[in-house]
Amino acid sequence: MKKTLLILLVFTLLMTSAPPGPLAQPALAADTFHGELRYRVRGPAAAPYGIGTALLVGAIGLPLAVIRVQNMLATAMDVIAQLPAKAEDPSMQRVAEWAHEGIPVDISRILPIAGSYDAHLTFTLRRTGADRYELESGNISWSASNRLNLSDADVIIRDRFHGSGGQPLDPARDKITLRINRRANPPTYELDVDVNHASTMSGSSEIILGPFGQIMSLDASGGNLTMGGLGFMLMEGGAIDLGPTPDGLVGYFRTGTMDQLRGTEIWRDLLDNAVLVHYNLYSQLRADAGGPYTFEMGVPLDLSGQRSEGAITDWTWTFAPGPGCADGPPPHSDAEKTGETTTVTLLCDTRITLEVEDAQGNRDTDEVLATRVAREWEIPFVGPHTREEADQNEGRLETATGGSILAQPVGPANQRTYDVSYTAGENVSFVPAPAGARDDMFIPPGRGNPRSWNDDGYTVGQVSDAGGPFDGMFYIEELDIRIHRRSLVHRMLLPADQGGRTALSGQPLFYDKNVAEGHDVDGYLEGIREHEFEHSVEIRKAIEAHDPALDLERMYHPERDALRQQADEALDAARLEVCIATSDPLPGGVTWRGTLTFPKADHTGWVTGEGSAGEFPPQDRAAREAGCR
Repeated sequence: MKKTLLILLVFTLLMTSAPPGPLAQPALAADTFHGELRYRVRGPAAAPYGIGTALLVGAIGLPLAVIRVQNMLATAMDVIAQLPAKAEDPSMQRVAEWAHEGIPVDISRILPIAGSYDAHLTFTLRRTGADRYELESGNISWSASNRLNLSDADVIIRDRFHGSGGQPLDPARDKITLRINRRANPPTYELDVDVNHASTMSGSSEIILGPFGQIMSLDASGGNLTMGGLGFMLMEGGAIDLGPTPDGLVGYFRTGTMDQLRGTEIWRDLLDNAVLVHYNLYSQLRADAGGPYTFEMGVPLDLSGQRSEGAITDWTWTFAPGPGCADGPPPHSDAEKTGETTTVTLLCDTRITLEVEDAQGNRDTDEVLATRVAREWEIPFVGPHTREEADQNEGRLETATGGSILAQPVGPANQRTYDVSYTAGENVSFVPAPAGARDDMFIPPGRGNPRSWNDDGYTVGQVSDAGGPFDGMFYIEELDIRIHRRSLVHRMLLPADQGGRTALSGQPLFYDKNVAEGHDVDGYLEGIREHEFEHSVEIRKAIEAHDPALDLERMYHPERDALRQQADEALDAARLEVCIATSDPLPGGVTWRGTLTFPKADHTGWVTGEGSAGEFPPQDRAAREAGCR
């Protein structure tokens, strides 16, 4: 019965199904083809085992199937006769409509039967003629089940069967043929599958009639059937051995153009069984690892082998260091992922290898490079970028003390003079912080002993990626470090409208005193501003040349503390270089020189002398470095 219905179905598909549009034509010069076919049926006659199933499908399904075939053929021929000469063939949707026309009955809904059948075939075809390939070897695995429960006041019918198994394909018995029709334009292939397999079912079936109890039973154990029941109790042994359960069958036919060597078809057959077939033919297994891939450090990356070709049963992904892995430890050598698609977390450039394998043991590999894309990290400079910005910042913050603005005594008491050569400005990097606190140039500054910037300026993350090449490793996940700087002038040097204050109680402001004496106090303040802005310029140059973000962005390590140590060292090295590059004297040298009157340090009066801005004794690198440590 099952084979008869399949033949009818094949006939219907040959008449009506329209093939997909053409793609690139593969060459068919290979001596062998490999393939797989997955065959799945769901419906009342999917697994026709059991007394109740046979009765209901035979009594209801077969007559309806015959009528449907008659209606379908009559309607199809009528419609085809009316089609224009160049019209497309009727669609599978129309075929389904023909199959139900005039039959207001859906068998799958009215029959209380749940049947399923699944088969998976893998095979190799060898050339036996110019355009013909036949089965050389292969395997089939299958599973089937059937459940029915029907009862009323007088009758109970039950079916319960299940089974699964597998076996090698036998070329002497099983037929899988690929024929090429080169006379068609374009050439077409014909795939013909006719495979039987032993059906080792287990289960039972019974009919219980009113007061008589069980009048008929069918039992299956390990693929052998036994008939029993009330009518058989009078016989010797009380049962009849019916032998093995009927063989399972996979019958399929497909015709189409050469490019359609893989595909999926879904339809509903004449008994309302839902049928799904997926097939795949290929002359050579081919792995395709996808890509090329780019990723951000620590961000999961999706890998896909979906462009691979063949009836693949296993996908295995392995990983090796790429050219960008030289700065850290190599990825785990035993890392492995599986699946046609998978997700992996990477920390550096990585060579990814995909190996695919089919059921016949054929293998192929493909390698692709995943390249790390640098995150947009930098140590930003927060401070004046123009002289106008510097002028707006000056004199606004009273927490900046600046250098001494008092004339300092020089020499012994009997020969005392006063030195007024002071810049009277300071590098202020964090407010409120002591003026000149160069360690605070980087924000957050990092404190503690041993000092660590961790959780202040950067965050350590850990990879959680089972089977991945960097699983468990730590890396610098986020960065929040910046340079703050304001150019400030000591308030005791400023005029009153800029917040100036007097250095000596009851005495005039420094600014007012020098204006009154005709000194170029405005030139002096401008010199201070120019010098302090030059510090801002040099700081920006230094951080651009020694930006630690470039190092932190690619750091990773198996141990958290070791990673923190590396990061701290990178930050300390950058901080030192910035300090050295911006230590006085600056390249601009003296920005103002002239006469000024300063209050004496002992508050005993005023002293007039030559002052300057931006003038410092020369220093070599060793002296600058010593001053910055």
